[in-house]
Amino acid sequence: MRSIPVVPQERIYPEVLERAAALIQAPRILHFAGSKPWKSGLRSPYRQEYYDALRRSGFHTPMNFRRARLSETVQAMWFFITHRLSRVVSKQ
Repeated sequence: MRSIPVVPQERIYPEVLERAAALIQAPRILHFAGSKPWKSGLRSPYRQEYYDALRRSGFHTPMNFRRARLSETVQAMWFFITHRLSRVVSKQ
């Protein structure tokens, strides 16, 4: 995963530092409502990071992980193909 750049604390607002400390003390799962950043197609810069984190989490068995990844890939390819076809058909 990419590293977060280090910023001197005097350049960060105190409210941000307080919020960061609170989040570290009580971590939460961030839920993206609507479009997911890792599902924005096969070229998403977050796609591989998402799958790496998912694999490390141990949430899926190895077989379920492969099934989930294949399903996501097929969905992305299907979206890409149907989107391209709709553009060709709309031009006619």
